[in-house]
Amino acid sequence: MKGLLFAIFILVGCQSSAKTEKIIKTSSSQVKINLKSLDFKQNQEIPLKNICKEKGGENISPDFSWKIDSNLSNLKFALIIDDEDFPCGKKEDACVHWGVFNIPSNISSLKEGEKNFKEIDKNIVIGKTYKGTFQYEGPCPPSLHHYNATLFVLDAKAPDVEEKPKFTRSTFEEKFSKFILGEKSIKAYFDPKRGKR
Repeated sequence: MKGLLFAIFILVGCQSSAKTEKIIKTSSSQVKINLKSLDFKQNQEIPLKNICKEKGGENISPDFSWKIDSNLSNLKFALIIDDEDFPCGKKEDACVHWGVFNIPSNISSLKEGEKNFKEIDKNIVIGKTYKGTFQYEGPCPPSLHHYNATLFVLDAKAPDVEEKPKFTRSTFEEKFSKFILGEKSIKAYFDPKRGKR
């Protein structure tokens, strides 16, 4: 009898896990994202103009544009650029270079060097960077580093991010996991030894 009850328990547990997995897959496939940048390109070196001034750059934020294929019209967006290469840490210890939150559904791009976010939408907030600032901070690595720019697409029911937030990609995913409908990343790099040319 105990053996039978145990088998039923295992079967029910497996069915429950399968249902949960199916829900997650369905949710994540609700949107298709096309994320582009003229400067921040997949597996390519980030231009010097987007690099910190200490490494000879201009510290200008890259442009980004996106197109969402979805049946949902009322969405929110968030964009985070961070670095997990040493001496930065992984996940919650990553070095954040830019975080833009509460981007409304009618916005589908950020122009190069954008700073006047409140003129775009009063609810947009900028996250805290690894330097403790609330603005774009260009890559400033001691050696070759890789950078992930990730656009998150969220359900409109997601709560607004409050002023002066501190999120890496990992901590943002953890906090807003039930509202994230999809995400798309571009991975680029910068090598200061090659960058000063």
